[in-house]
Amino acid sequence: MQDIESEPPECDNNDKPNVVIAGNGGLAADVIKWMPDSLYNIASVNTGKALIDLLTASNQDLVLINSSLADMDVISVIQSVSSLKISPHLIVRSETDDEIDRIIILEIGADDCITLSCGPREIKARVRALLRRRLSEDHYLRVSSTKQDNRLPDVVFSDWILDRNRRQLYSPSGEITSLTHSEDLILNALFSEPGVVKDRSSLMSLMAGINQFVEKRSLDVFVSRLRKKIATRNRNDLIETVRGEGYRVRATTTK
Repeated sequence: MQDIESEPPECDNNDKPNVVIAGNGGLAADVIKWMPDSLYNIASVNTGKALIDLLTASNQDLVLINSSLADMDVISVIQSVSSLKISPHLIVRSETDDEIDRIIILEIGADDCITLSCGPREIKARVRALLRRRLSEDHYLRVSSTKQDNRLPDVVFSDWILDRNRRQLYSPSGEITSLTHSEDLILNALFSEPGVVKDRSSLMSLMAGINQFVEKRSLDVFVSRLRKKIATRNRNDLIETVRGEGYRVRATTTK
């Protein structure tokens, strides 16, 4: 393992996943025991600034954040990582075992949140699950690109444009919103069939391709977070809740 703040790693020298552990050194030491260098390119940082500098300079596959960083609170770090043009999978370790804390962390942009008491074996399992989904997704993108002029087709709904390659949403007024993997999947499903109700089970099955630990309540949190991201100026919700059934996008929207 290399320390980013003393010697930046060369993360693109092979096909091993690039994993960054940010925060408490004790967490890094515990996780490293279960994630050998033969399988991963693992780097560590102690500050939020060092993490953002690394992610800006090089592509990383996954970031594991301990809630305590020397210079930034965890909310600021998650928002900064999620806003990057190419964002890695993001796992955050909560400072407590409180469910509300974990929901907030998921709501502001993390792909997964683990409890304070979560052991290194479970952390390793969650890292592997997210990386496995990323590899499958990257393979799909490579295959699709050879058939579709090097990119997935945009999904258009009522002057909203979902760019699935960049995971960005363009509003009718031209505003750009960066999306997480889960948010991209949810919007693609809703935009593809406007007005059709997507039940929670079908949306959860889509998200399970990214995070096998997703639960029904987590889905509601993801949708709530997505609504806030794309809220229109006149407060009309693009995504509508159908009580007892699921979610849909309104067949007509106010621009």
